[in-house]
Amino acid sequence: MTIKDFLTELAELIEIEDELSLDSNLKDYEEFDSMAIMSLVAFVHKNFGKQYNARQLNQIDTVESLVELIGKESFTE
Repeated sequence: MTIKDFLTELAELIEIEDELSLDSNLKDYEEFDSMAIMSLVAFVHKNFGKQYNARQLNQIDTVESLVELIGKESFTE
């Protein structure tokens, strides 16, 4: 998955109408709540094979921090 595709899918997953960028602060969106975090746990596991818990993902602020947690090497060009 490319980072661009990830940004699009992340916005859909969290139900954010704005276009996300790496600089987007997820905590600025009220949609980024506990339900969105649980969906994100499943999304990351399904698409990247990485297992994180809700507490770990709740500590993420920016999309770039999330990409770094997943690992930039997990994304295609």
